Amino acid sequence: MPFAPREEERGAPPTGDFEQELGAVLRRTGGALGPSDRAVLVEGGLARGRRRVVLRRVATGGTVLALAAAGLVGGYAGGLLGGSGGERGSVAAESPVPLPSQDGAVSARRMVDTLTALLPEGEVTRRSGRGSGSGPGGSAPTASVVHDDGRGAALIQVGLGRTGLADGTAEQLLTCPAKAYTDVDDCRESTLGNGSRAMVVEGYVYGRDRGARQWRATVVTPSGAVIDVSEYNAPEEKGAEATREDPPLSSEALLALASDPSWLPVARDYLADLADQGPPPDAGEEPRPPAGPSAGEVLTTLKGLLPEGAAVVEEGGDSGFGFVVVDDGRGGSLVQINVQSGMEDLRGHLSGGETLPDGTLVSERQEEDPDQKGGRGAVGWTVDTLRPDGFRVVVMAFNAPGQGQDAVRPTPALTMEQLRALALDPAWHARG
Repeated sequence: MPFAPREEERGAPPTGDFEQELGAVLRRTGGALGPSDRAVLVEGGLARGRRRVVLRRVATGGTVLALAAAGLVGGYAGGLLGGSGGERGSVAAESPVPLPSQDGAVSARRMVDTLTALLPEGEVTRRSGRGSGSGPGGSAPTASVVHDDGRGAALIQVGLGRTGLADGTAEQLLTCPAKAYTDVDDCRESTLGNGSRAMVVEGYVYGRDRGARQWRATVVTPSGAVIDVSEYNAPEEKGAEATREDPPLSSEALLALASDPSWLPVARDYLADLADQGPPPDAGEEPRPPAGPSAGEVLTTLKGLLPEGAAVVEEGGDSGFGFVVVDDGRGGSLVQINVQSGMEDLRGHLSGGETLPDGTLVSERQEEDPDQKGGRGAVGWTVDTLRPDGFRVVVMAFNAPGQGQDAVRPTPALTMEQLRALALDPAWHARG
């Protein structure tokens, strides 16, 4: 995970489940985060106050960043879709026990019935869902079923959300994930006949060697409504053995389900419900970190500081963050960097390293399996720097072309000395 804070940097112990922790934020904000809220999220946990790093686009089959902005992740967190979540508004029942209705315009029953009606012939069990709720901010409606077409039971789930069309969140939601961070077999973006835009991703919950396959179709309508459908080759998202080789719906059938016209009145009522309810009552209480340099600025500086012969084969970034996959002829190597201001409160966590004459703290680490995703032979080398004014630059390089991937070379493409020089280069301070 790109520069998630270490445990001692967080204001509260992590649960180890990113989606559950992210769900807590979405519940506090009513499941409707806007673009300015994204910087308070961090993959792998929630950074408290100014001890944070910005969430990056790494979620399987799409981007958790974009799902958060669309108000969808709350439905995937805490067991609301196919799990055992016990919070208010979730319902779970074995067919044919009726699902209770919700106070909002979109009930759990309506969500489940709409999803079930669009499924191919087969046995449907374990219906569960959540309605749009009531009160400021509402909640994102969801539905989940286990479907068996005779070739194995499979979890299928859907969530509704909203996103801005002019603020970049729709672009993030519909842009195929970077190969350096997401293990996918295929990803396609398209524009549909009614003007909606869509993305279909064939990926995995954890990775191709661990856990279930997850195929996802995401549709954003011209009005900004989001319909997000996921299917698995197992009856549970996590922890269950695969019951079939692939999920039951082909990518074409999955997109057809997500873009079916029957979702449009449901989504319209949900958006109208949100407009009537107004903003969530506690929105804006979290401290907002200062904006970092743009993705373009970070990437321009990063590529300009790479050693000669390190050819860039993939790149990407966000505010205060950038990554490149470089290949010097000996295999791909992921290099990523965070550039952050206002990090004075992390001084104690770097105190075990070196202090330069100007007061800059420097911490260096060489770790095996640095992201704990099990890439065979993977190592990560990190240089973490913190200047007296709280300006922090953290750079990390892998001996693999992506996180969680197997090593393709003995060591990263950049030496520790090169990483140190890169992190301490004065060019970063100009960007901050």
